Amino acid sequence: MPYFTRRLWIAVAAAGYATAAFSATLSPHVGDPAPALVAPTPDGRSIDLLTLRGQVVVLNVWASWCPPCRAEMPVLSHLQEEHARDGLVVLALSADRHRDRGDAIAALKGLTLTAAFMDGAKPNGYANPEALPITYVIDREGIIRAIFPPGGGAIDARALEAAIAPWLTAANPTP
Repeated sequence: MPYFTRRLWIAVAAAGYATAAFSATLSPHVGDPAPALVAPTPDGRSIDLLTLRGQVVVLNVWASWCPPCRAEMPVLSHLQEEHARDGLVVLALSADRHRDRGDAIAALKGLTLTAAFMDGAKPNGYANPEALPITYVIDREGIIRAIFPPGGGAIDARALEAAIAPWLTAANPTP
């Protein structure tokens, strides 16, 4: 365990916080409830992840300046088109700064994705990812079922299809 992590863990343990309470403040993991997210949309409204309960959500955190992010946008758009009638929502959460929103909106032109901005999102349990893109598959009950972590380039369409398939076919499938 790195020195900084050890010191932080010791400080948290000394303060009497439970491990579960501490881990809830870290990045979400597979099996965790999806953190809260209320984010502004390009049309000036907002989207609340909680209101998408009952649907399968693919939450993709991306940025207009990120080449792998831009490369996977057509894959995500196609996924949305193919499975919208099955209860799938693909939410593209832009990590662009407020001043770069125009670039993000331009990158989404012609794509069928639900778009929102991390900048101005309150609450935001997905803030400050270490690298982009990162994609979360959230089941109909609001549980994270798969994470496609950053660093591997654009998402693989077949792997993403396989990750969402069990959650699209049944309301309460066995993982």
